[in-house]
Amino acid sequence: DKCFSTGLQHRVVVTDAVTGKKQIFSTSRDVLAQQFARRIKLWDLRMARCVRQYDGHHNKHAPLPIHVNEEVGILLAVGQDHYTRIWSLKDGCLLRTIPSPDSGCDAIPSIVFSARLGGSRGVPGLLMAVKQDLYHYTYKTDL
Repeated sequence: DKCFSTGLQHRVVVTDAVTGKKQIFSTSRDVLAQQFARRIKLWDLRMARCVRQYDGHHNKHAPLPIHVNEEVGILLAVGQDHYTRIWSLKDGCLLRTIPSPDSGCDAIPSIVFSARLGGSRGVPGLLMAVKQDLYHYTYKTDL
């Protein structure tokens, strides 16, 4: 399953009954689900209800990855509008929106986040690839 990457220790994969796409991953009790209604939701499996929403995600029909970094406490996703959005896992606040560096390109950027880019002494950062180009964004926790 290569639809998403996580920083989570456990995950549950559920296939969407309408699209057939695998869009969900989880810890042992929580599930993040990407909807085609401009939001990502965090569900508590024990209570069977949504406990948090991450609004502003732009996805109408594509199986786009969702990235989680629990160490830094963020959720990242690239939308069909080519913007990368970073939310706080804790409260769902949108922390940062990053446009694609190549606005004329049709390719949706690919991203990866690390709490320690460059190794054990590295700093938090985001790597974004658009076609053959690679971009680096530092991440400051005081955003």
